[in-house]
Amino acid sequence: IEQHKWENGYKALPIQMQRRESSAMIFRASRRVRHLHPSAPVLSVHDSLLIPFREELIQDTRKAIKHAFYDLYGVEATVNEDSKTDQNEG
Repeated sequence: IEQHKWENGYKALPIQMQRRESSAMIFRASRRVRHLHPSAPVLSVHDSLLIPFREELIQDTRKAIKHAFYDLYGVEATVNEDSKTDQNEG
């Protein structure tokens, strides 16, 4: 990290990390989920994928995120779930 900052300046590293994260989430994970579940809406928001609350879709999304980061960067990603539902429902 220090070498990267020395060669590219301190502002370049966070930008590069954001680009890599978006590549994994948008170009790998969300594409995989859309391929597996073409009728399901998949929205990317910052470092998250918003999907309907369906167990199979949740499991496939978790796997897609983990595989994307491992395949691209060789790291084990941690996937957190936040299952918020509409408070106005029934």
